[in-house]
Order: sequence, then structure tokens, then C-alpha cells
Amino acid sequence: MAGNYWSRKRFSRRAVVRGGALGLAGLGGAALIGCGSGDEEEVAATSSGSSSSSSAATAAATQALQQQQAAASEAGILTSRQYHEPQTLGGIFKGITQAEPEQVDPLQATSYKAAYYSRWAYQTLLEFEPGEGDNTAKGNVQGGLAESWEFADSTKLILNLRKDAKWDPRPPTESRPFVAEDVVQSWNKFKELSNSAADLSHERSKDAAITDMTAIDDHTVQIDMAFTFGDILAAIAYQRWFMIQPQEAIAEKYNPRDDIRGTGPWMLDKWDRSVAMHWRASPNAWGINKPKMDGFDNPVIDEYAQRQAQFKSGQLWWSQTRQEDIISTKEEIPELDVWQEPVQKGNWGIAFGLRPGSIWRDQRARQALSMLIDRELINDTFYDLTAFRDKGWPTKARIHGMGISSGYNDYWVDPKAEEFMDYAQQYSDAQRQLYFRNPDEAAKLMSAAGMEMPYEMPMRWIATTEYGTTFPRVGEAYQGFFEQDGHFKITAEHPDYKTDYLPHYYYGSGDFDGVIWAAKQGGAGGLPFVSQTMFADLYSQGTRQHIAYTPGGNQHKNEYKNPVEVNAIEGTTASDDAILAIRGETDQETQLAMIRQWQVDNVERMPCIPAGWPYAVAPYALSWPFTKNWGWRRDHLEYEEQQRFSQVWIDEPLRKQLLG
Repeated sequence: MAGNYWSRKRFSRRAVVRGGALGLAGLGGAALIGCGSGDEEEVAATSSGSSSSSSAATAAATQALQQQQAAASEAGILTSRQYHEPQTLGGIFKGITQAEPEQVDPLQATSYKAAYYSRWAYQTLLEFEPGEGDNTAKGNVQGGLAESWEFADSTKLILNLRKDAKWDPRPPTESRPFVAEDVVQSWNKFKELSNSAADLSHERSKDAAITDMTAIDDHTVQIDMAFTFGDILAAIAYQRWFMIQPQEAIAEKYNPRDDIRGTGPWMLDKWDRSVAMHWRASPNAWGINKPKMDGFDNPVIDEYAQRQAQFKSGQLWWSQTRQEDIISTKEEIPELDVWQEPVQKGNWGIAFGLRPGSIWRDQRARQALSMLIDRELINDTFYDLTAFRDKGWPTKARIHGMGISSGYNDYWVDPKAEEFMDYAQQYSDAQRQLYFRNPDEAAKLMSAAGMEMPYEMPMRWIATTEYGTTFPRVGEAYQGFFEQDGHFKITAEHPDYKTDYLPHYYYGSGDFDGVIWAAKQGGAGGLPFVSQTMFADLYSQGTRQHIAYTPGGNQHKNEYKNPVEVNAIEGTTASDDAILAIRGETDQETQLAMIRQWQVDNVERMPCIPAGWPYAVAPYALSWPFTKNWGWRRDHLEYEEQQRFSQVWIDEPLRKQLLG
């Protein structure tokens, strides 16, 4: 284990935080993973995509942070989120691509990156309404390519399409009007090829709602559902799922894996593989999202030191600066804008190999592993919280709950018993202990499960930058926690992301040995509604579940379309029934209570281990101040390229003043 400080040396919070003994890699990949919204001022989106009034507990929990933020703005630490009327138009923004995609067809993608990059140009039927200024996005749904909608009955949704939307002016689409047949053909391709199809298509999963999409006429689409699905509007607004391509893409009149023809504000002008992606404003952009600039040039730079050097020199205009470098960078260049983002909705963790005979089929073993993690130390270290507090910067840190990100606010049961305590559904004192490091109790649990210390096992995580530069170092931290007091002897393995990690571990559904440190669906943005997060990650037939052994891999992945028998861990039937009931509940308050109760009922099962990093802390980001309106628009769940970037303009006199 040479080279892994966490596994070689006993450590304390003080030593790690003050000493920086890890040579810590920071949060450089957070922007790539996703810049989801959500906020301590809001409750999570309701089943219909709207938000409820904040509870008294919400207000009390956020007041201190709001006061800190106000003081930080007054002191010039945080930048005021104001709208600046454009004084100059045009120009090319100098952006960044950290890890380019293998291809850009979101309807046949096997990883998040195709959707992440193609969303510059492809659009969805509905959108999440952005926040503006200090008003964060609440998860409300607004028109996208469909400008209005109505329910004919509880299982039939009618969408009225925009008549001013046009496809890319270049061949083969040549500014052709967007019509209903584009939607129908995109749906047929999505349900056949997408690795997310089982989240929506009843044909791919009996538990998914949508049975069909049909064109009533050129500007009207009908969505039929097998059952009442209260979250349908949010589901078709989510950009990582069902984006609309032109019929020309489905007919392969251009290669959608290498090129894009969309209806959105940007066009993929040129893609130099491993060099840069060049985006240009579309003359056919509609509505408020018409770009103020001519485009973006986004070089591919996967090495953090090079990215940071180019940002500081003004060759890049927005930052993927690691959190431990935020303060020093701001002090070195005081003119930089500083933005604090809210606690986000992702919830990554440790998943178990569940083959027959696996020790991880015993919940005592799973509980023991959880009790070896110091989640607060992870937060303090990888977000450098002590340094921010010492400098008077506002901080916010939480611990994710069982299967539910702390960014979902009221829906999340707080393991520290500090926030949202006016709800009936709370962890017991004994249940809370499962979230905090206690090596002695972990050893007792291991002994009861028949595990001899040190227990030898493989632990796998990717060491490349698909999840950012910090992700591999956090894997080392978890390895160190598990080995520190002699509980485990870890063989660390780093599978290739595309050829090994995705098919055999991320989609492996427990069909592996040992454990994995893994991302979950949605990244920072999470999923648009909590029930779908549970359906994808925690339901035994879910598209990305890691809680049931499925021989051959996940039955919903493209290569494994035929359902197979699931050998689940104890309590799965009751958990599955509860998740399906939650998805079918249309009353928001009832659904919220059911989701909170599921966490309480399942924390002792520990079907997966919620991690301490990422997304449990409100992080910071930097940008150059001549990129006006950079922080004004606040997107909900990864709409920044269309909703936020389109409103940015370049203050050329200020740029010349600062950079020459």
C-alpha cells in the first residue's frame, strides 16, 4: 500500500485538516460531474415538479448560513448575483473540457458524458425553471420544446409543441421546423437503445410508466402511461434521459455519435478529438435562451495544474479550482468573482458484491464497514472547511442519509439530528451511530458476522478523471479508514472506466467480489425527484441498483435486456414495495413522509453505504469578472449550457483592463 498515506499512518482530524498530509486533490471535477441546484432555502421538488413552503425547521437551519453569506458579500468575499444588461455582444468565451466524451449521441449513450456534452444543443420537451439572482431554482417545470401541456386523464398527457423551434441550419436539417414526428422517432430510439430507458419505458420495465408517444398532428404529442405517474413532468424535463433528436439523426443522415444537429442555443461547430470542442451560437435559437456571445472554445485539459495555471493567466475564464486552492487563488487575484453553490443532490457511496456466499449479504458486515468511515473528516479534508472558516468564509456541511442526498433537504433524514427535526420520521440514537466512525463497535459486528480481522478483500474504483480529480483520492481515503485499525486488508484495483467499470461494476448489480467506491446516477444534479432516485438506485430491479445480485449484470442495460432472477438481500421485498408505493403517490406531503420513513426503516439494512464526499458541502467556484451574468442564472439539474451560459456576455473593456 505504498503511496497511500491513509493506509500507512494513523491520523487525526487536526493532522489531516491542518497538515494537508495527503497532498490533497480537490474538487476540480465537480463542474464536470454536474452543477445541479437545490438550496437550503427550498424544499426538494414535489411530485409535480413544484416546491412546498419551507418548514420552520428549514428556515431555522438556513438562517445562520444566510447571515454568513450576507456578511461575506458585505466583506467582498462573495460576488453579488446581479443581472448586468449587455453592453457588448459577440465574442468567444474561453471555457474548458476536462474529460471529453467517447461520443455525443445521448439516446444511445452508455455513460453520462454523452448527455452532458450534447445538452449544449439537444433539448427536452419540458425544462426546469431557472432561478435568478438570489432566488435559486426550485424544481418547477416550464415549457421547453413543448410550450404547454394538459392531462386528458391521469394516464394521458397531451403536449403542445412550439411552432418557432427549428433545427440546426446546416445540412442535413437545414433549419427544418421541429415537429411531432421528431419526438416519436426519438422516443422509439430511446426506448430501444438508451441505458436509461427502463426509467421511463414500460416496454423496458414493467415498473416504468410510459407505454407510448404518438403524434396527434405536427404540433401535438400524446404520452400514454400504464399507471398514474405523478412525476411525469419532471421526468421528461430531465436532460440525462429523453432528449429530442431530429429524424435525420435517427435515419443516420449524419453521424450522431460524432456530430450534433439540435434545436438549442449552441451548435457543435468543430470537435478536434483530444484537443477541443468548439461551440457556436445558433441563429435558430428561440426564446430567452438566445446567446449573447458568438460561442465557446473549450480545450480538453485533463491535468489540473495546467488548468489552474491557464485560469490564473486568463487563458480560461471560469474555474474548476479545487476547494483547497480557492482561497489562495482569490487572494492572488482579488478581482476574481466568487460564487457559493448550494448543497447538491448527488449521493455516491460504497456498494457491495452480493454473489451467493458473500459476507456482504450479512447486514452486520455492511454496518461494520459504514462505522469505519469518518464522514465529517472527509468533508473537512476534501472541502478544506477549516481554512474557509478561519478566513470568515461561510460554510455548510451535512452528512448524507440512507440512499437520499442531503441536498434534497426536507426529504432527507439528518444523521446528526440538527436539521428538519420537526418531522415525525427520525433515526433513533442507535441508528445514527451507524454513520459515525467507531472502530471498536465495527470489530464487534465483524466478529458477530464471522469475519476474521484483517479481512482480505478487493476494493475497486476508477483512477481516471471521469468523476473528477478528487474521486480517486477519496477512494484512497476510504481504503485508509478500512485498514487503519487492522479491520481489513485491501487489494485496491482500478478498472478501466469504459470497458470494465461500467459493464462489470456500475451496472454489475452485485455480480462482483468485494466492494466498489462508485458514483450514483445524476451526479451533482441528482435526479429530478427523490422517488426516481430511489427507483433507479435502491429498487431491486432498478437501472443502477447495487442492492441485489443479478447474474450477468443489470437486466436493463443494453447488453442485458431480458430480466433475470434477482437474488436480493434481506428486507428487499418490503423495500421494493415501499419504493413502488412512493412512486405512485401523488400527494406531496404524504410522499415526503413515506420517503423519510423508508430511510428510517432501511438504515440498519445498510443496502449501500452513503459516502461523505461529494455533494454534502456547499462548494465554491471562481470566474473572471468580465464574464458578466455568470452567476445570475441558477439552473436546476444541469441546464447551465442552455439557461445560464446563453445569458453571459463579455465585458471587453474590463477584460482588456485586467488581462491586457
